[in-house]
Amino acid sequence: MSATVLLIEGNQILRKGLGCSLAASGRVARVLEADGGADALALAQHHAADVAIVGTDALREGGDWRKRLAEIAPDLHWIAIALDPSHATLDLAARSGAAGLLCITNSAEELWIAIDAVRDSRRYVAPAFQRGSLAEPSARLADEPEARLTERERAVLRWIGEGSSNAEIAERLGVSRRTVDTHRTRMMRKLGVHKTAGLVRYAVREGLLEA
Repeated sequence: MSATVLLIEGNQILRKGLGCSLAASGRVARVLEADGGADALALAQHHAADVAIVGTDALREGGDWRKRLAEIAPDLHWIAIALDPSHATLDLAARSGAAGLLCITNSAEELWIAIDAVRDSRRYVAPAFQRGSLAEPSARLADEPEARLTERERAVLRWIGEGSSNAEIAERLGVSRRTVDTHRTRMMRKLGVHKTAGLVRYAVREGLLEA
């Protein structure tokens, strides 16, 4: 199934090159190009995307644009693309909630492996981040449960932990109860729990609840 990709990269040469490669693949319905967070927010207001491919420079931007983008497009799957496979990049990608992590030197085929993985709610970390001294942090990125949750899912989890009902959460977010049910189901699958009590225990253990 063709994907609509939101490409967020401040370097015009990299952005245009990657955009052309995606468009020429025949597997993309549309490529939306943004040179930073503000531009990405403006595009997301009017266009629905399946996957966001984000350069690490964009991830380092200040402001709350990632949180706002998650609110506008809660089902958007994130892939971070780094210039080099460093510890700092791994930590940045983990904090951003990216489901995929690639290096700019990876092949186009590997990019599609990552896109297919994140659209299937799986994670993908390029082999370059899993070798040598990077093995431990890359394992943390791939396996740490909270890193797999989107900003919207973490907000829903926090409210569940505070005792809010699906109807109350839906009203806060301005979405339907069915959407909240979908978030709850996805979190249970990602965290490996089968009941709401398991979600609450996780929220308490990870300090997601306000004192």
